[in-house]
Amino acid sequence: MRAGFVAVFLVAAFATGCGGHGRAAGTIIFESGFIGREALYAVHPDGSGLTKLLNLPQEADVSWTPDGAKALLLDYGPTSFVFEPASRSRRNIRLPGFETAEGIGPWSNLLWSPDGRRLAYATDNGHIAIVDVRSGVRRRIADGSSDGPVVWSPDGRRVIFIDYYDGAVYVAPAGGGRRMRLLRLPADVEPDALPQWSADGKWISLFNVRGSPAKLYVARADGTHLHSIVRDAQDAAWSPTGERLAFAGRRGIVVVDLGHASRRQLTRDPLDNNPAWSPDGEHIVFARNDLGRGAPAEHHMRLWTMKSDGSDQHPLTHAFPDDRSNGPAVWVGGSVKGMPVPTLPLVSLGGVRTIATSLPIVALAAAGSRAAVAQGLGGSPGFRGPLGPIVLWNPRRNRTVRLPIPGCGRDYDVFLDGVVFFAGGVGYRCDNSGVAYSTDDALWLVRPPTRRAMEIVQTHGEEFSGSLLGGLVGDGAAIAFDVGVLTVDRRGDVRVGLSHIWKVSGTRESIVRTFPGEATVAFLDAGRIAVIRNGNRVSVLYPGGGIRSFAGGRPRVLGAALDGSQLVVLQSTRLTVLDLRSGRRTA
Repeated sequence: MRAGFVAVFLVAAFATGCGGHGRAAGTIIFESGFIGREALYAVHPDGSGLTKLLNLPQEADVSWTPDGAKALLLDYGPTSFVFEPASRSRRNIRLPGFETAEGIGPWSNLLWSPDGRRLAYATDNGHIAIVDVRSGVRRRIADGSSDGPVVWSPDGRRVIFIDYYDGAVYVAPAGGGRRMRLLRLPADVEPDALPQWSADGKWISLFNVRGSPAKLYVARADGTHLHSIVRDAQDAAWSPTGERLAFAGRRGIVVVDLGHASRRQLTRDPLDNNPAWSPDGEHIVFARNDLGRGAPAEHHMRLWTMKSDGSDQHPLTHAFPDDRSNGPAVWVGGSVKGMPVPTLPLVSLGGVRTIATSLPIVALAAAGSRAAVAQGLGGSPGFRGPLGPIVLWNPRRNRTVRLPIPGCGRDYDVFLDGVVFFAGGVGYRCDNSGVAYSTDDALWLVRPPTRRAMEIVQTHGEEFSGSLLGGLVGDGAAIAFDVGVLTVDRRGDVRVGLSHIWKVSGTRESIVRTFPGEATVAFLDAGRIAVIRNGNRVSVLYPGGGIRSFAGGRPRVLGAALDGSQLVVLQSTRLTVLDLRSGRRTA
């Protein structure tokens, strides 16, 4: 593969290792897809000492004890277990009828009792239960049809929960006994809201997790003096040492001091979210989009830390070139150690030519001496910047052409997920997931002379049915993409049942192959299409209808590319080169 121009490619270090900001105690634990699959990592508060703890089961939630000695890995199935990083041991745990799914984020410690010995949760038959982690003995302590979390008091003697049927907050003794109603929910707070006790036990917060906009209320621990804190929050967390409550609002991170009736704006970036306190209450770790406004809100996330007054803000990690993100994070009191992680190299090439854009770059394509640079799609609803455009750039001649991006909807609802050159123009894909549980994906072509856009394909997916647009690749003359058809299996899980592989060349569109299960187009070269199937196999489709398949095994296949008679397969941090004729590994 030849490129018409040479650029600089910088691979950022995983953790910044930025000392000199004052040593804070404890360990920061976060999730990242750094190695190609989601895993847990631990890092010192100054960014040094990065280690990997363990790989995560798919879609698992993680709940840590306050001291970091144990974590519950919950996947709502038979493989839930307790992980102890000190000994690297895993112990399976049964939580029959577990129903506490709504409102518990992956980084909540709400399930654990303060001493780290018990777990509290709501069952699917309307009971509140407590499980002793060591013995596995489960005890029913109260009735209550809770669809949300069961939360411990700071002294471990009581739990609070929301009864779904009557929309009220209840408190019950952890040892069992009669429950008592504290308060009725405000009219604009849903029953699956998240209740939390302040560290001193004087206050209870109610965070309307799934509401839009999300509301944050506070009441005294006896249920009186209920009042609104903010009507548009993203996340909220109590200080472990007092009456301070941090939340992510429309303008950044804010701390409210209930004891002194004061409020302080700590950051002024509307994309800041997921604040979490250090064990001593002196610092806060939070997630920030390192590209700034106009970039997709859930990508390019990195972790930052600051003092609790908003001073000494500095990055803790970097986002990665593959658009993976770091965080959210939890800050535990103990020292948590894992295995060393590989160090990413810093690569640079000479002959650099650059172009500056006014908004973050969200997609790139290159062919010959041209590059297509897409900017400024995705972001928070507060962003009202322009939609695009795509800049067609010839670095040799230092010429640019600005191409509009019609058909994508509103900028903060849409992610531009890829651009390709083909058919004398630029193709681009828009993913619009801004309407309830549905998503509308579309593939468009715009040609520079007329700047008119033509829709090539549109897919619509609902919560349990419909279709999704998958991978998009091009070789200049044609493009290939996949459309997955959703189905519900016998267990009631939604998955991709069929995958149609499409190829578009000029004005001709056709399905060249249909695979059972999930198949993602990865590469197109001289009419040949490389397809990743169910994450463990790569198939190469030939123009005449032929096909060759290669088993990838484990770890999961992340990417594939064709280069003449060779197939290159990426798995985690390993590259394998296969001969297409013999199927043998050559490198």
